[in-house]
This record gives sequence, structure tokens and C-alpha cells, in this order.
Amino acid sequence: MRACFRGHAFSPHRHDTYAVGVTSAGVQAFDYRGSARYSLPGQVFVLHPDERHDGRSGDGRGFGYHIAYIDPALVRVAAAAKTLPFVPEPVSKDARLLRAIPRGRRPPDRAGRRAHDYLRSGRARRCA
Repeated sequence: MRACFRGHAFSPHRHDTYAVGVTSAGVQAFDYRGSARYSLPGQVFVLHPDERHDGRSGDGRGFGYHIAYIDPALVRVAAAAKTLPFVPEPVSKDARLLRAIPRGRRPPDRAGRRAHDYLRSGRARRCA
């Protein structure tokens, strides 16, 4: 999914999935695990299932991103692990993560569907 926002983008919420994305424009700011985080163009962000976060422009000019919502069961199988993997830093420049982000998939969880519907409603600004 592709999204672009100006100012306040969304209120605190959680996803049932991993949210793995890449910032494509501007400065993306979000509160996550008790700290303000910032992601710049080309940086990857990973939000774990059921982790509360919000979103806003980090500099007032707006921001854009591509994101995929991935079922935790698929991550567990792909990692061949008994427990879900944990990424300690939510923002990264890891090129492997950047290449792994699928584009254009509709998010499967309720919060993701609300974001998708909001974007389709025309209330969010278009990505440049």
C-alpha cells in the first residue's frame, strides 16, 4: 500500500500484523515503544504486531511511504522459529529489508483497512 499525509496522519492504534514499510518522501514521525521515532526517505520501518503507534509529519511538509502488512504466522514460518522474531530498532537502513517490502497489497487487519479506506476517500493528499 502507498500512502501520503500532511501534519497529523493517524491517532494511536495497533495492527494484528507486522507493518513493514519504507519512507518514500519527507520525514515520517511516530511514537512507538515510549519514544518519538523518525524515518527519512529510503529508511525502512518495522512495527511489531499489537504495538501501539501513531503517525505524523516530522517537519510539517508531509511524508509518504510504502507498507506491507504481514501475518505473524507467515513470519514465524519464514523464520523457521518457534517464537516471533523481534527487531529492536523500528527504523533501519537495512537494504535487505528495503528489497523485501512488497508493494500494493491491501492490508488484512481492521486498522489497516481503516487506513486504506481513508486513503481511498480522498481526505489524504496524493503522493507526488
